[in-house]
Amino acid sequence: MDTKQSGVLMLALAEAAWDPDDSVRDRVAVALQSLGARQPRTLIETLLGYLDRHPKLPSGHRTCLFSCMESSMKDRGAELPENLAKDLVYLATNEMIHSKDVNVAEAAAGLAVTMGTAWLPDLMVILMQNFFPGTSPNHHVVLTLGRLAYNQVYSMVPFLPAILGILGTMMPACKQDKMRCAFASALSLFSQAIQEYLANPDQASQPGLQSQDFAEDLDATYIVLLNSWLSSRDMKVRVKVVEALGHVTHLMPRDWLEEHIPRVVSGVVGLLKKQPESFPTTQALCEVLRASCNAEIRLQNSQVDLVVNALHPLVCSSPVDFSNLQAMKVHNEVLRCFTAIGELAPEHLMLLMQQRVESGGERSRVGSLLVLRHLINSAGSTFDSKKAEIMIGLKPLTQDTSLKVRRALLQSIVALAHHGYLHLDGGLDLVQFLVRQCAFQRSSVPQVKPKGSEMDHDGQEAIRLLACSVLHVLTTTVSRIEAVLWPYLLEFICLPIYSGALGAVCHASTHLANQNPLENGKVPKPHTLFIRLLVESALPRVGGDCSIGALRLMLSLAPSLHQRLPELWQDTMPNLISTLEGVDMSAWTQQHEWEDGLLKNVISRLKWLYAPDAPINKTVLSPSRRSNLALTLMSHQLWRLTFRLLSGSLQLVSEETWISELGLEMTNQLSNYIWPPQGKAFLCKCLGVTLRSTYSQEVVQVRVKSMLGSIRYAEADEREALAEGLSLCGGKHLDVVMARLEEFTRVEVTKKSGSFLLLLKDHRELDVDRIRATLLLTYGHLALQAPTELLITHLDSLLHSLASIYSPKVCLIFCCLTWVLAGNTSATVEFNLKNVISQKTDHHHHHHHHVVFNISTAGFSNDFHDEVVEDLVKLSSKGNVDVGQDEQDAQQLQLTLTISKLLGKRIPQDQLPVLMQTLLSKLTGTLPACGAAASRILSGLIELRGALLLDQVPSLLVSVHKALVVLRGDGRPRGAEEVDGPSSEPAPRGSDASAVGAATHGALDAVCQLAHHHLRPLLLALLVVPLPFDEATTMIWRGLAEEQSLIWPVLDALCDMLTSCLVFDERANDYHHQKKQLARVPITQALTVTSALHMVLECTSSSTAAGLIFPRLFPALLMHLGSSINAKLPKDLRASGKVHPCRDAMEVLRLLLVRAGCAEVSHAVDTTGGWEAVCEQATHADGVATITRELAVRAAPRLVGLCERLSPFLLSGSNQYRLTTVALYAELVGQKAAWDMSLLDPLTTGLLGRLVDSEREIRTLCLRGLSNVAAGGKQMYKYSTTVVSALVAGMDDRDDPEDVITLEAMAGLARVLSCLQVDDVSAILVNVALRIRPFFEKERETVRAATFHLLGLLARFATGTAREQFAEQLHTNLASLLVHLNDEDPAVRKACKFALREAGPLLGSSAVATMFRKHLLEEATLIYGGFCSDLAKLVVQDFPDKVPFYVLSCVTFFKSIWPIIRGNAAMLVGFFMGFMPAEAMQGVSLEHVCGAVLALLKDPAPYVRAHAADALGLLPNVTCGDGTNGRSEDLNLKN
Repeated sequence: MDTKQSGVLMLALAEAAWDPDDSVRDRVAVALQSLGARQPRTLIETLLGYLDRHPKLPSGHRTCLFSCMESSMKDRGAELPENLAKDLVYLATNEMIHSKDVNVAEAAAGLAVTMGTAWLPDLMVILMQNFFPGTSPNHHVVLTLGRLAYNQVYSMVPFLPAILGILGTMMPACKQDKMRCAFASALSLFSQAIQEYLANPDQASQPGLQSQDFAEDLDATYIVLLNSWLSSRDMKVRVKVVEALGHVTHLMPRDWLEEHIPRVVSGVVGLLKKQPESFPTTQALCEVLRASCNAEIRLQNSQVDLVVNALHPLVCSSPVDFSNLQAMKVHNEVLRCFTAIGELAPEHLMLLMQQRVESGGERSRVGSLLVLRHLINSAGSTFDSKKAEIMIGLKPLTQDTSLKVRRALLQSIVALAHHGYLHLDGGLDLVQFLVRQCAFQRSSVPQVKPKGSEMDHDGQEAIRLLACSVLHVLTTTVSRIEAVLWPYLLEFICLPIYSGALGAVCHASTHLANQNPLENGKVPKPHTLFIRLLVESALPRVGGDCSIGALRLMLSLAPSLHQRLPELWQDTMPNLISTLEGVDMSAWTQQHEWEDGLLKNVISRLKWLYAPDAPINKTVLSPSRRSNLALTLMSHQLWRLTFRLLSGSLQLVSEETWISELGLEMTNQLSNYIWPPQGKAFLCKCLGVTLRSTYSQEVVQVRVKSMLGSIRYAEADEREALAEGLSLCGGKHLDVVMARLEEFTRVEVTKKSGSFLLLLKDHRELDVDRIRATLLLTYGHLALQAPTELLITHLDSLLHSLASIYSPKVCLIFCCLTWVLAGNTSATVEFNLKNVISQKTDHHHHHHHHVVFNISTAGFSNDFHDEVVEDLVKLSSKGNVDVGQDEQDAQQLQLTLTISKLLGKRIPQDQLPVLMQTLLSKLTGTLPACGAAASRILSGLIELRGALLLDQVPSLLVSVHKALVVLRGDGRPRGAEEVDGPSSEPAPRGSDASAVGAATHGALDAVCQLAHHHLRPLLLALLVVPLPFDEATTMIWRGLAEEQSLIWPVLDALCDMLTSCLVFDERANDYHHQKKQLARVPITQALTVTSALHMVLECTSSSTAAGLIFPRLFPALLMHLGSSINAKLPKDLRASGKVHPCRDAMEVLRLLLVRAGCAEVSHAVDTTGGWEAVCEQATHADGVATITRELAVRAAPRLVGLCERLSPFLLSGSNQYRLTTVALYAELVGQKAAWDMSLLDPLTTGLLGRLVDSEREIRTLCLRGLSNVAAGGKQMYKYSTTVVSALVAGMDDRDDPEDVITLEAMAGLARVLSCLQVDDVSAILVNVALRIRPFFEKERETVRAATFHLLGLLARFATGTAREQFAEQLHTNLASLLVHLNDEDPAVRKACKFALREAGPLLGSSAVATMFRKHLLEEATLIYGGFCSDLAKLVVQDFPDKVPFYVLSCVTFFKSIWPIIRGNAAMLVGFFMGFMPAEAMQGVSLEHVCGAVLALLKDPAPYVRAHAADALGLLPNVTCGDGTNGRSEDLNLKN
């Protein structure tokens, strides 16, 4: 790219630099800076020419251009020709001085400062021309001089004496606040530059310069700042002034400082009070104080008071927000000020801090401690003489109740310890305070907050954790700390009030004991210490890590406690410690779920204590019970192990005096354990073990009495521990224990229970029942522990004692249990309680019914014999016999059957209809018994003579229907309501209601008999009944279904009717008299047949018949269901609101599946929402597919015959029939059952035939079904060629405005391709790639995603001869893939990633393929710009000959309808062109490409403009000779 072309680009970017969008402006600026970094001269020439031609540019536009020139000139100014550099310097200074816009002037000043790096003399000439005495300079000139001095110290400082001299003449006359700020800022920068210059004389250009060379001029300016400007009303001026004073003070002579420092300090402090959080003010004060320190000028006490009063509130404010950088800087500067004051006036500062500690409020005390800690850490030996005073001042704080003060004091203790303060008087008070803070324990009992105190439990816990950390730090990091802490810490273990601190103290003491072992006899209170540690070690659930700490400390102190103890403890203690370390103590009080491994882990770790084969049945316990069992077992295991440790220790020591003192100390400590109760309980048991080793019975007697009197009998743990402790003691001193128990029983139990008033007055408030229980428990433990021979001798005394507590019966039971348990202590009693509830209810039914029936035999000769008549006579003669109800019912039934046979034989044909009508009329008569008999006679007549009643079928059916309506109207015959009134009670057998039921059953039986003779006429007559069916009609249909011999003929006839009749009729529907449409109106007969099928299939007896008729009825119902969707009912049926054609057909279909043994299918369809879907037109095909899929999976044998039955519907004129059929075919193709039954040929043939259907949805379903051949395994290859061709052709469907067919074809093609072999596709691979290419830029994102995904799938088949051709297609489409890799739609991006990953190896570059595989992860977020940049480098390196083609391909996307694609294409063009080698440029028309990119700078989308600017900034830099100077006449902007 030559200079002229670069100038064109830069000029276009210069024009776009003031884009309406902020992000575009930033990107344009970056592009200009990028071009300027490679061609600074061209950029400067271009921008100078542009500014020269456009003097009235908006200020923001000019500012942007000046900023771009400044960025490009950083460290590059020397590369400009002299004339161009001078022009630029002149432009910058002229704009800086004369521009009225602040932003433009500041940008120009920045450019001037940058140019000063290489062209300082020229710049100084211009600046000094505008900076001379007697005038008021431009404030930007002053600021520029300051910035030049700060940035170029060693070049500018030699100019500063002259500049300061002029400055000193200008400042007194300056009245404008703006200029005062400029002068003060410049002075601050001058001072910092001078300090750096003087501090590095080896780099100085004039080494002879000294601070006194600047003192006179600075003195004049300093006086102006101090006397005049510091009192300015403008806060900005005051801040700038104090900042300058702080830096200038370092350059002033000592004598001058001694004279003026009080005024400077007062002025800065005054401003600090007005702006306490101002960093420049605190920094200035610190600089002034540091200057005083450097000059060794001590401040007066009044000055110290002034400064401390101003600074101290800053450290007493709220805690520093360390996320706020400004607040942190202010805080650090304040502490630096205190450090300086500590050097200037240490005594007075310490006095002030002590006063604030003693008399200040909470914040004051906290702030003073913070300052004190800082001074101790930073002042070194300055305060060594004040150590004693500091310790005296801190002592009152150890009793402070404030959490904040205590926290600050704890933090200060670390600093005090590191500097040796704790070795002084008062150090032990701080240690005691530290341990007291470690001892906080959260109480589970609600407490009342005392007035004036704090009870913030969370804050207290935080203090405790901090204190524990401090104690650990002191112990492990502070040198010579043992002189303070050791063995002083052991005293805290012996005091109960420090129980909460035992964990921290034990760990610290263990460390100290290991480093500094104590000699025997040097341990304070050894017996107390031993007992405290022993008890603490046995309470892991309460003490947590305290138990481990106690055990470790005991092990470390063993030689100091007794010379014989290490011999035992070295063997047993490590095992116990390892046991505790293997359990998470924090989970003991927080565990809510059982950990099965806990119990096993505990037992395995303690198996050396107990038999390893001890069974533990966990299966019979609930999780909570098992959890409690594990925790309890752990405690008991540790207790027993500790008892063993104690017992072994006592046996090893074997000194009566030592053991007696130990028992005495245990007795004394019983009253110290209030919470937790387990502590006192364990101590009781330890005392029992100790007393067992004691020989003096007098001592035992006293100790037992103390034990009985110190126990809280309300605590279960203490009661049980007392019993166990006394039993342990009684094992050796049974006489003493029994005597003390008898005395205690006599005094405490008998006496207390004898007087209720005395019990109320007792201050100890002993619960007599609990004492009794405790005594009983104690005697039980004594019976277990005492030797059997010794226990027998005391049996009388034992029973006597028990008799005084409980009844003799209880005593006897106790005695028996004692001996039993003594014989087998591990016995387990199991019992089960079962409640058996049996109820017998006798129902007495009173039933009385009598029927008299007489029949005349007139008309027959006397010798006439007929068996039926003779039977009738016999039955009639039995009617008056007094028999039971059941016998009477049987007789009546036999009588009516005999009558019907007689009538069937003898009644003439012409009289038969009259008789039947008469019988029908009797069905609803006032005598229910007669109605029941008439119904039986009617049924018998029809059975015998029904063949002759063809013509009477409709009339008979109507009469039966009417009779059923009357019979079922209210449950009784007509007229009964007027006589008896309504009744809600159930009718007993033989009552009127029972007779009505019998009549109803007989009427239904008559219909069934009629159906046996004339089924089809009967069904046609029934189907005439209007919808919805009334109750009588429903009963008739169900009666027919319940007759086993009729169910198959009925279903067969109804199926034929449903198949042969029209389901709906299409009628014109006029809307607004403009547009006529055809509406589907259901045929009434089809609806009636459907309702009849519903009634029949509801009966469970229809199961066998439904299974047989399933292949015929299922297709008919499915077609009927599909045709009923959105059907418009006639007005009469709509008015009823009970007829829903589609829903009714769906329910019948569900019933058919259930009755045919496919209930699982129906349930599965219901679960997946298939039944709801099949009733909606939009989801009907999906619903049919769901039914088909479940049928194929769960009831495959039912598919036999379906295709044959459905195939005629493929050629139907009804769109709905074809749709339903194709939906079923499409789903069935993909089911294994269809393949196994060799149904694939008719299925695929049928689908291929409907690919030319006029309905788009049907064509879509056909493509879906054809793609389902992918599920066919090896059989798929038979149809693969045909199916692939059909799917490829389907992508080009012209009647597809919504691209539904296209998407289906692509999805199907993807499915099929994923299952095919390489040889099956390689022949058509390139053809398919060419066919899908037009879809890359489809407007619908789903189509684009599917197309790119399909391209990735095709890559698998590119082998052999097809590989090279397909690779060429990939190179052709690479630009499209890359621009859509950042598509707006996530699915498109995902598909492009897939395609590039799959196609990468075919491109011919392993590096590119690796990059695709590594970075284009499916769910990972892609940094698109960085990815394209790295990819472009590889592409240019591996495919240099194809890069021009890629560039031109990307240019074609500049006209895309999507802004993001246009922007992506511009970015790719920039990357490709930017990394393209010079020799490859010959294949690219730079003029065309650059013109196209430049045109994008005017694109309406900000995203496009921004990336166009990026692309222009990435264009390559080719060596160019002397070219254009950037003026308008030399530039020819294309496009």
